[in-house]
Amino acid sequence: MKIHGYVKDGKDCIIARRIFTADNFIQRSLGLILRKPLEYGEAFLIKDCRSIHTIGMRYNIDVLFIDKNSRVIASFKDVSPWRITPFVSGASSAIEFRSGFAETQLPHEGEKILFV
Repeated sequence: MKIHGYVKDGKDCIIARRIFTADNFIQRSLGLILRKPLEYGEAFLIKDCRSIHTIGMRYNIDVLFIDKNSRVIASFKDVSPWRITPFVSGASSAIEFRSGFAETQLPHEGEKILFV
């Protein structure tokens, strides 16, 4: 997987220093299942994604769905293992974070995420 730089919200606040990118079928299907839990400052970007699952995972995550303009259109906090999020119409990608990170660090719906 590729490390993809920084993620910033509309206020130029860094919310992830390392982004692991899933951009093919196998990487998108496996996601974080075979990985150790994300650390604070890490994120997992799943391209071409409108719903995620945590089947086979052993820990909770926070998830943002963004549209093609990188605006947050939906968020799910503390998604536990063996769950599937609803289908998010208009989403182009999902970004997964360590559970609990969304409470204080993540942008809200409507805010834009910049990848630099």
